[in-house]
Amino acid sequence: MNLMRIKLKIENHILTNQRYLALLTSFIVNFVGIIPIIFFKIKIYDSYLRFNFNAKKAPVILKRVVELSKKSVRASIENETEQTLIRSIVLKKYISEKEKGIVLVSFENQLEKLANLSKLNDFEKEYQVIFLPSWQPFYSTAFYTFLSRVKEPFWIMPSSARDMKLCETVGPLCLPLPFQASSWVDGDKYTDSQGNKDIDIIMLANFSKYKRHWLLFEALAELSENLKVVIAGRPLGDRNRESLILEAKNFGVADRICIIENPSNEEIRDLLGRSKMFCALSHKEGSYIAVVESMFAGAPVIMYENAIIGSKDFVNLKTGLLVGEKEKLSGKIRYLLENYGKFDTQKWAKSNISARINSKKLNLLLRENSLLVGNQWTHDVTPFYCENFNFYFYDKTHHDEDECQSIKRRFNIDIKIN
Repeated sequence: MNLMRIKLKIENHILTNQRYLALLTSFIVNFVGIIPIIFFKIKIYDSYLRFNFNAKKAPVILKRVVELSKKSVRASIENETEQTLIRSIVLKKYISEKEKGIVLVSFENQLEKLANLSKLNDFEKEYQVIFLPSWQPFYSTAFYTFLSRVKEPFWIMPSSARDMKLCETVGPLCLPLPFQASSWVDGDKYTDSQGNKDIDIIMLANFSKYKRHWLLFEALAELSENLKVVIAGRPLGDRNRESLILEAKNFGVADRICIIENPSNEEIRDLLGRSKMFCALSHKEGSYIAVVESMFAGAPVIMYENAIIGSKDFVNLKTGLLVGEKEKLSGKIRYLLENYGKFDTQKWAKSNISARINSKKLNLLLRENSLLVGNQWTHDVTPFYCENFNFYFYDKTHHDEDECQSIKRRFNIDIKIN
């Protein structure tokens, strides 16, 4: 075994065995009291919560970090300029004091802008916030800051069912919704999946290390050399096409993969529709939207059983296979390639997890809650979907420019319209 393969396996061991980090952060958190700088205290508490979110001590630590965030946010508020929110959408306009508007905000860096808004408390009197985090658990410095300032209930769409339970430890203002980032894929954009399946294996992911492309390269060394394998995605940081080729060379399969950088949305749908199966090999991330996109395109998914990925909730007997910790990835790939036609992936996805269906479910949940607490509901949430982390309305004639301009004028925050 060469040095790179050894290095990859060591990194993978650390990545998948985070009890070491849990123990380390549990030890370090005991010394926070002697650290004078608030920024570093918050970072240490944040690390503890990320790796020990199930610990009995976690709610106490969360309360401490929220208190610290109250102090650290003051300077940001005093120096506020107009904030521009991207990857966000006004789902419902403001009607009255008894019928608030609804604004969905995704990604932590966008929530941070809202959290640092001087008029946040005025804003939340008129608009209920739905936060869509990009990772799990949903803890982040932006979230602590937001939590330290809000006075009204807000919603959160955690990245997995596991994270739903965390809302109980956050407090009564944090209300969970049973959706995640991959709940908002537009299934209408995917045509019948019974076409030409000329790609055996596809992996659609950015080129970061946590996506673990090398596991596919390792498996390919044990599979037929005649397979057509496509890796599509975007370079990230110092990881690019050359990084993947170098890893593939160390497993002797560099000449057996086709790498496509920065594919367009149309290219992605075409590639997924032509693929017999999709490999999702991360150990941990947020929702992993491409998994659901592959299901809508009719490509069943392979994912590890111990993966901490939101869209794993959608992998079932009709949509793909889970690889056990002691099972060989190559064996599961071989089985799926021989039986991909037996899966009913696209039909299941379109019937259960499309953005159209979830828009209706979301509207019903929000309506029921609003009426339950004594508010009114005369206008529904506008059905929407997400593509490339941007939000769009199904009804192309629906425009919210006036509402966004009103928000900008009164609260100094510009919600960009796609």
